[in-house]
Amino acid sequence: MRFTSLSQKIPDLGVTRALRKMAARNARRRSIRQMESLPRSLQKDVGWPDIARRAEADDQQLHQWM
Repeated sequence: MRFTSLSQKIPDLGVTRALRKMAARNARRRSIRQMESLPRSLQKDVGWPDIARRAEADDQQLHQWM
């Protein structure tokens, strides 16, 4: 069977959930890098330390799932 893109084949492979989780993790990491580049005063204003702890806990749960 020929297909034009991998996105057409992904549902057949049964990996949709894993790919969505990986994309979410990558987006979190990207936002973490952006947050870390802010000045310290702004990081505290937006609650960065709490956000970082929650993201780390989410990543640990994801690794246990995989």
